[in-house]
Amino acid sequence: MEVIMVYPLDPSKLEGGGGIRYVHNLIINYLDRGIKVKLLGIKLVEEQTFKHPLFELIVIQEPHKLKIPHFLPQIVKDIILISHFLFGLTIESLRIKTSDNSVIHAHRSYFLLPFILFCPKTPKVCTLHMKPLEYVKVEHQSYFKFINFIYGKIESFCLKKTDRIIAINEDVNKIYNLFYPHINDKIVTLATGVDLSNFYPLDKANLRSQYGLNQGDIIIISAGRLEKIKNIDFLIRAFKILNAQIPRSKLLIVGSGSQKNKLENQANQLELSNNVVFYGEVPPLDVPKILNCGDILALTSISEASPNIVKEALACGIPVVSTDVGDVSSIITNDFLGQIAPRDECAFAQCLIDTLKTVHEQQSTVKNKCLSKSKEFDMSMIIAKMIQIYSMS
Repeated sequence: MEVIMVYPLDPSKLEGGGGIRYVHNLIINYLDRGIKVKLLGIKLVEEQTFKHPLFELIVIQEPHKLKIPHFLPQIVKDIILISHFLFGLTIESLRIKTSDNSVIHAHRSYFLLPFILFCPKTPKVCTLHMKPLEYVKVEHQSYFKFINFIYGKIESFCLKKTDRIIAINEDVNKIYNLFYPHINDKIVTLATGVDLSNFYPLDKANLRSQYGLNQGDIIIISAGRLEKIKNIDFLIRAFKILNAQIPRSKLLIVGSGSQKNKLENQANQLELSNNVVFYGEVPPLDVPKILNCGDILALTSISEASPNIVKEALACGIPVVSTDVGDVSSIITNDFLGQIAPRDECAFAQCLIDTLKTVHEQQSTVKNKCLSKSKEFDMSMIIAKMIQIYSMS
C-alpha cells in the first residue's frame, strides 16, 4: 500500500497544533508498518532531517519564500497561502505517479479537488477535522457569508467525488450529513489518536527544574494557538478568581498567535503578570514534557472537534477541565478525569479548584484513571481502523 498524504506539514520542522501532531503520527505509524508514504506538504527548513526509506516529501509550498504584504488582513493572507498551496497541488496532480495500491488522503476537502479532476481513478479519503468553516465563523465573521458561498460549492463537489470520508467526532459527522446528505453512505466517525510511546507520565520535579518552574506551585496548563477561537481571555479571567484563593497557582500558556499581545495586556491589567506565564510555542515533540509539568490542563475553546491535547494530557496522567466543546464531554466522564465546566468564569474557576482538590487527595487514583482512559485512543488502534477504511475505498 502507498498513502499519498496531503497536508501543509514539514516533518523536519513540526509547528504547534494538534492537527499537525496527528498527521505526523499517522505518517510515523504507517512507516513503522511498512507502508510507503508520499507527503504533499511544505518546506520550512532547508535541511530535511526527517528521512525514511519508505518516505518521500514532495514540496508543494515554501511559505517563507512567499512575499505576502504584512498590511493585509489575516484572512486575506490565509486565502493567499491556501490558494498557492492548491495551485501547487494542481501542478503535482498532473505529474504524480500512482499505482493500483495507492490512496490519496487529504485533511481538507478542497485539497482533493485537483486529484478529483486529474487522478480520477485513484481512491480518495478525506478527514474532516472541524465543522465547515468554523474557524472563519469565529475569527473572521464579516467574511463568512462570502467565503461560505464559494467554499460550500467546492466542498460539496469534492465530498461527492471522495470515496471515503472520516469525521473525527459524531457532531462533525452529523453536521456534514445535514449539509451534504449525499455523503451519508460513505462517512464514518474515527477519533484522532495519541501515540502512547511519546505521551506518558514523566518525572514532574525534574521537568519543572528543567523549565524553570517552582516545585511548590500549582500549575494550570493551556496549550494551543493564541487565537479568538481558543477563548484564552476567558481562561485568564477565570484564573484570576482561582488565584485569589490559591496564591501559589500559575497559569502556563503555551502557544503563539495573533492574540498574544492582547492577552499579555489583559494579564497585566488583572495584576497577574507574576502568575500568568506566556511560554511561547514549543516543538511538538516537547509537548509531553510541558504537559507533565502541570497539575491540570484547561481548555476553554469556543469550538473544537476532537482536541488531541485532551487525550495527550490524559496519557500523561493529567486531568482536564474543559468547556463543553467537541467530543470532550464523551471523554471526561468522571471527576478523576477532570470536569466539564459551564461557560461562566466563576463556575470554571470552581471546577479547576475542585479538580485540584481531587488531585491532591487522590493523586494515584487520578493518574491511573487518566492513563486507563487514554488507552482508548491508542494510535495503533486508530491506524488499524484507518487501514481498513483505505481498503474499502
